[in-house]
Amino acid sequence: MGPGEAVWRYTITIPLEEIRPRKRQKATAEDLNNLQQMLVEHFGRFTRLPSSPGYGLRDPTGSDQAPEMNYNTYFAVLTSPVPEADAYFRALREELEAALDEGVILVERQEVWVP
Repeated sequence: MGPGEAVWRYTITIPLEEIRPRKRQKATAEDLNNLQQMLVEHFGRFTRLPSSPGYGLRDPTGSDQAPEMNYNTYFAVLTSPVPEADAYFRALREELEAALDEGVILVERQEVWVP
C-alpha cells in the first residue's frame, strides 16, 4: 500500500459483553488476543478503535425478540481491494457469529485512500 493507492478498510464489531436483557460476557480477553494475533499474521497490522455500547436485535430476522444492549469493541484492517479480502472477512464473520453466539457480527467495508 503506497501513497495515493485505494484500499479497503474492514471494520469488525466484536461484542465484549451483553448488558441487556441479561449481563454476560461475550468475547473473552483470550478471544481478543487470538483475533489480534491472527490479524497481525494475516495483514501485518490492525487498529483497535474505542469500545462503545450498541443496541439492537441479536438476529434481525427474529421479530419476536426484544432488543438487547451490548458493549462492543472494533478492529479496523486495511487490505488491497481484491475479492480474496471479501471472502476472508465473510468467513471471519461467520466464524465469529458461531463462536460468540451472535445472530449478526457487523463487518463493514469502506474504500479509502492512502494519502
